[in-house]
Amino acid sequence: MKTATNSKLKMAICITLMLAVSSPLVFAYPPDPDNAALLYYQAYLLYQQPDDTTGDMLVKLAKGKIEPNEKIKQYVESCRSAIHYATAAADMQHCNWGLKYSDGFSACFPHLAQARQLSWLIIADARILAAEGAYQQALDRCLTARKISQHVGDETLISFLVGVAIRKMADSCIQDILGQMPQDVETLTWLKNQLLTVPSRELSVKATLETEQQIALETMYLENVEERIEMFSENIAGDIEELLQNADEDFFQRSRDYYKNHMACLQAVLSAPTPYEKTYVELEKLTEKSQKDAAKDTAAALTAAIAPAMCKVYGHQVRTQAWANAIRAAVDIYIINAKTGQLPEALCADVPKDPFSEADFEYETTKDGFVLRCQAKDLEKDEIHQYEFKIPK
Repeated sequence: MKTATNSKLKMAICITLMLAVSSPLVFAYPPDPDNAALLYYQAYLLYQQPDDTTGDMLVKLAKGKIEPNEKIKQYVESCRSAIHYATAAADMQHCNWGLKYSDGFSACFPHLAQARQLSWLIIADARILAAEGAYQQALDRCLTARKISQHVGDETLISFLVGVAIRKMADSCIQDILGQMPQDVETLTWLKNQLLTVPSRELSVKATLETEQQIALETMYLENVEERIEMFSENIAGDIEELLQNADEDFFQRSRDYYKNHMACLQAVLSAPTPYEKTYVELEKLTEKSQKDAAKDTAAALTAAIAPAMCKVYGHQVRTQAWANAIRAAVDIYIINAKTGQLPEALCADVPKDPFSEADFEYETTKDGFVLRCQAKDLEKDEIHQYEFKIPK
């Protein structure tokens, strides 16, 4: 009886151990970070810094200027861990870089250069995957770069410009892949849906202005004026240094008032539901006004020195949106071509508009594919943008 009991006990223990080993471990790991920046920083540490020759090839491949080769493939493969962490970070919603904004214009943004390097790596990987026929995975890499551009953000002027540069590089790669890949309805439909949600929020110059204003106003106080003189003398040309040396609290108060009014006018123009041309011209007038006022009123001097030429920044936003809208409109054309075997005679009624004119893109078929053309001029560049899309043979 005792032997039978021991056998049953041993069998129960064995079964329990087997179940414990075979069952998934619940809550086996601590939770992953909920801040994408922490994963990006780890990706930067895992990034294998290339030599000058390889780095040059990486950038050229990312920009579509060269074809993949074995050397660059090996390098990208050596950075697989960095790509993995960057991809995981890009899929997260929350991203706080932990920047020391209290340093004002002296604040450092080391993550921006690293973000550009990481984006070159990811887009280069996309072009390698496309060359190997893994088109959906290649497009997914481009979408990852788009998400990175959103995480880089628009809180400051420099972060906005870096985000725009990453976004343009991603969209250029998407455009090239569309001209290479087979006309697969399933992949094209997947891409169409992804483009509706990635990024979920466009980079905005309005958001940039809000942070720039907070930082700039903190510099316009009499306290620590010597530090401000050093900052302005290093970054601003002209006689600002001399003006600051003789400044009093009244000067700074008038400077703050003028700057706040200038920024409020910029925000009002950007918030108005007016077309591109009118918005651009109004922003340009405000910049010119601050420059003219500075010649006769010292209260405008700091504003003229540090306020960005917002019409040019706004131009970056509209050009980025135009390219993104052209790609979305093009994907609809590719889907029709994939389903019917021929290009449509006209654009669909619900495709995204050309933001320069707020009208449909002009659509024209070519022997190699089709062109989408803006209907109004880019005032800064003095040109009408057009986007060429190829149909793979």
